[in-house]
Amino acid sequence: MTPHKQKYKHDPENGIYGDCFRTSVACLLDVDPEEVPHSHRPDETGRRQNEVMRGYLSTKGYGLAVIPFYSTATASAEEAATLFSHFCPDQPYLLGGETGDGVGHVVICNGGEVIHNTGANDVVGPTRPELCYWLHLVTKL
Repeated sequence: MTPHKQKYKHDPENGIYGDCFRTSVACLLDVDPEEVPHSHRPDETGRRQNEVMRGYLSTKGYGLAVIPFYSTATASAEEAATLFSHFCPDQPYLLGGETGDGVGHVVICNGGEVIHNTGANDVVGPTRPELCYWLHLVTKL
């Protein structure tokens, strides 16, 4: 795993959309983040963003599984990371949630622990309004 830092911090008021997801995928694949598509846009749904990422990953011989964990507002990121570690105990995975300033963010975990954060802020809670953590599992096809 190559520990890259994201190039764009989320600042939609100025037309900048964070690239933590693509940067985290690049870390897992040991490629430059610029090689991975950055599809986070206000007019794109999460489903569409995942389709774009799946298309890219398939060209590299990988797939993407996305599993939601619906929780309460008080469920911690550590609890979600521990739960997700049971799905993939021996492989890194991406944990999606929300930072303390209310921005969606993705970090890289393994065995229930954060092993790399491409940004400056930690995931501290579930995404809103759906109160959901997301497991993004990049798998070899």
